[in-house]
Amino acid sequence: MNTTLKEQITACFKGQMPDTDEFRQFINWVNNTYNSMDVDTDYEEHQGSQLNLLKKTIDATAAVTICDNMGILLSVNNRFCELSGYKNESLVGEHVRMLFPDNGHKELNSSVQVAMQKGDVWKGECRMKSVHGKIYWVSITMVVQRNDR
Repeated sequence: MNTTLKEQITACFKGQMPDTDEFRQFINWVNNTYNSMDVDTDYEEHQGSQLNLLKKTIDATAAVTICDNMGILLSVNNRFCELSGYKNESLVGEHVRMLFPDNGHKELNSSVQVAMQKGDVWKGECRMKSVHGKIYWVSITMVVQRNDR
């Protein structure tokens, strides 16, 4: 695999990439797609296509939410919408707590809130609530978008 691409993927998971068959298949797909790219393309176009490829593969395999450090949802991908039943426009701008069952995880909500305020990545398993009120368990990673100025 291209060293830069591998570093980018590793950074997304803070060096702790999942050890599952699905994730290995995903990495193989990324690697095969990357290797089939035309190396004579313009560098900026290549970098842009590399980032677009990474985004497409993550969107196809993982439910993604991006929050600010106060827990406000800035972005959710289509996979997350499929799992939760929510529409993108009904989530963006809302607090992430709306996705958790009422009174369900006070300790979890507290640890998520601390991670959000610090700007840390939070990983764990938790119960979530779909748009129809259905409770389901998910393994999630929450990432805070930082304003690095």
